[in-house]
Amino acid sequence: MLRALARAYPDDAAVRDLLARGLFNTLDHAQAGEDFVRCAALLDELRALARAYPDDAAVREWLAKGLSLNTLNDAKAQDDLVRRDALPDELRALARAYPDDAAVRGELARGLFNTLNHAKAEDDLVRRDALLDELRALARAYPDDAAVREGLARGLFNTLNHAKAEDDLARRDALLDELRALARAYPDDAAVRNRLGRGLFNTLAHAQAEDDLVRRDALLDELRALARAYPGDAVVRGELARGLFNTLNHAKAEDDLARRDALLDELRALARAYPDDAAVREWLDLLHTLD
Repeated sequence: MLRALARAYPDDAAVRDLLARGLFNTLDHAQAGEDFVRCAALLDELRALARAYPDDAAVREWLAKGLSLNTLNDAKAQDDLVRRDALPDELRALARAYPDDAAVRGELARGLFNTLNHAKAEDDLVRRDALLDELRALARAYPDDAAVREGLARGLFNTLNHAKAEDDLARRDALLDELRALARAYPDDAAVRNRLGRGLFNTLAHAQAEDDLVRRDALLDELRALARAYPGDAVVRGELARGLFNTLNHAKAEDDLARRDALLDELRALARAYPDDAAVREWLDLLHTLD
C-alpha cells in the first residue's frame, strides 16, 4: 500500500517518509523474527529509495538507522563478519557524503559503538581500540554533536570495564579520567554524566575487590559530589545509592560498625529526600532483606 502510494506520488516527501519509516519498522520486525533474507531485501529497498532521492534527509536518516540496526544485530547474528564490517563502511561513506547531516552522523556513532562491542566479544582488541579512536576523532570533529558525544562516552565506559577484565588497571584509570574530562567539558550533558556515574561506581567496586579502601572511599566521595552538583539526575543518584549500599556492606565485613551505621543513615536520608525514586528505595529495601 505504502509502496504503491509512493509510486503514485513520487514528489510527495511526506508519503516517501512514511514509506521509509515503514521499511525500517518492518526491517526491525524481520530482525526480531530472524528473517535475515527479508532483512537484506528491506535494507536494499531503503538503499534504492535513498539513491532515488539523494536530497531527502528523512529517507537518508531511515537508511542510516537501518544500517546501524543491522550492524548491531543482523550481520553479527549470522556470524557474517565480512558483511558486518561492510555495514559500518557504508555508514561511514554516507556520513562523508552528507557531513552536515547530524542524524546520519549519530547513527554512525551508534554503529561504531556496536562494532566496538562486537570486536571485544571476538577478542579483537586492536580493532576495538581503533574503533574507540574513531569515535574520539568523530567527537573532536563535531564537538557540538551530543549524539556523537554519547557514543564516545558509551565506548569509554565499556572499554573501561573491558580494561579491568583484561587486568589493565592503568588503562582503566586513564579511561575513567577521560570520562571525567568529557563530563567537565560538557557539564550539561546528562548522557555523558550518567556514564561517568556508572564508571565511578564500577571503579569503586573494583577498588574494593583490589582492597584499595582509600581509593574506594575517594570514589564514593566523588559520587557524592556529583550527586550534589546534579540533584535532579536520577541516574547519578542511583549510582550513589549503589555505592552507599556496597560500601555499607563492606564496612560490616571490615567490622567497622560505626561507619556501617553512618552509611546506612546516609542511604536513609537519600531515600527520604527522594521519596519517589524507586531505584534509591530499592537499595534500602534490599538492605533490609539482608539484615
